[in-house]
Amino acid sequence: MWNFSYRPLATDDLDIRLVETVSHAQKDEVPGQPVLHVVTGHVALYNNVGRTEVQPIPADPDLKLSGIRYRFGAFPVLEPASLHGFGYLRFRYLEPQLEDNIWLYTPGNRLVRRSRADVQSDAAGANTIDPDSYSGFAAKIEDFNYRLLGIKPMLAVAHAANLPAQPCGYDNSRTICPENWEMRQLYIVEATEKPLSWHQQIGSSGLSIPRRILYIDSEGWFITASDQYGKDGTLWKTLALFTAYRDRSALDARVAIYSFKRIFQTAMVDENIENGFSTISYTPGHESKEPSGWYINTGTTHLDFLDPHEMAILGH
Repeated sequence: MWNFSYRPLATDDLDIRLVETVSHAQKDEVPGQPVLHVVTGHVALYNNVGRTEVQPIPADPDLKLSGIRYRFGAFPVLEPASLHGFGYLRFRYLEPQLEDNIWLYTPGNRLVRRSRADVQSDAAGANTIDPDSYSGFAAKIEDFNYRLLGIKPMLAVAHAANLPAQPCGYDNSRTICPENWEMRQLYIVEATEKPLSWHQQIGSSGLSIPRRILYIDSEGWFITASDQYGKDGTLWKTLALFTAYRDRSALDARVAIYSFKRIFQTAMVDENIENGFSTISYTPGHESKEPSGWYINTGTTHLDFLDPHEMAILGH
């Protein structure tokens, strides 16, 4: 799990522009028409430790000052108009005992407010993707116990052909198809929420997803799929992630072209098997005018960008 947490997908910084999130109900009134369509301007990451390509290397001096391992942000929301300007920011600390700091910018009252770490496995509205499921598993790994269930070849997408990924025409755009499925050697890991400590029990009833089964690629250390179980112990949601491996995320990229192959997530499908809702996160989306798609370790994301004050300014 430490190998997954420090995986080579992005060691220094990351910026994905115009990420598109589309949700469909089980019985859409108009087939193919989403019940929710969200476009986010930036999904960005900045690592303070484990840096390998962009100065400062191997750690940013901010690590000693703030104790922050990395900063992650998704903002501002550009569509729909009702959510325009919304922002999400998450700080992960190097110290295992420190919980994540999370900020939300709500455009209605133009305020940045704090959010609790234990509610990050909750999904909002018709969107079935919870923040703890970003990239397959984004929760604090120290908050879980782990058990290796097996190592076996299974189907996964590790050499995705399309960017943006293409919605499937056989199920009213609820999933991704066609794609290059192949047999991959996977680690199957069970992640179970640790018992709450006394200070966490105050005002907390535990995670909405206390147990996950993670399917981790043994070469690239990325998650290919995940089964998520609710508090009642039954299967609640399932994820499928689509990943590419090449020297550029988009075949027509003109800027972000790398000297070696990198790992890119092209999409993630989150299917709620209880109510039939299905959400696809396209990284990037079909409205993106950025032919390069992903910018990894290019120095385009800076510390001052992933800041609550900057999130509020962009949200205005």
